[in-house]
Order: sequence, then C-alpha cells, then structure tokens
Amino acid sequence: QKTREIKFFDYSKIIKFGSSEKNDIIVSDINYNNGTNLKISYKGSIVPFWFKKKLDKTEINAMLSVISIALLFDLNLVEISQLLKEID
Repeated sequence: QKTREIKFFDYSKIIKFGSSEKNDIIVSDINYNNGTNLKISYKGSIVPFWFKKKLDKTEINAMLSVISIALLFDLNLVEISQLLKEID
C-alpha cells in the first residue's frame, strides 16, 4: 500500500494586497520617472521600490504577488526591494 501525505492549507498565511488600507500589503505613491517608483507598506514598514521600466497595472499586481510570496518565505521588504531592483 502507498502512504499519502495530506497537507492542509494554512489560512493564517493569506496576504491581501492592493492600494486600499484594508490590505496587508499596500502600494502607494506610484510615479513614472525614468521607470517606476512606488512605496510598499507592510506591517507598519514602508519601503520604496524602483523599477527600470514603466510598469502597467497588471505588472504592478504581478509584482505585488511576488512580494507576497517572498514575505511568506520570511524575506523582509528591504531584501525584496533590492532583489526586484535588479530585474530589468
């Protein structure tokens, strides 16, 4: 017989993101000056993010998804900002 491992989803690790204060990750101050710069707020910390290209709404949402996943893996916002800054 095969043994199967059952994993339950941990709903305590759900992270909501967007521009509203009701979210866990809040994006604000989006500016387009030779690329895109914006601020990300999470648990009282606010960190600026810079991108070389102009990001549209879809790309910003994708970036917020990446940030959410990185936070679930215990990276902090400063580390995430530095890693994403290197992406073209």
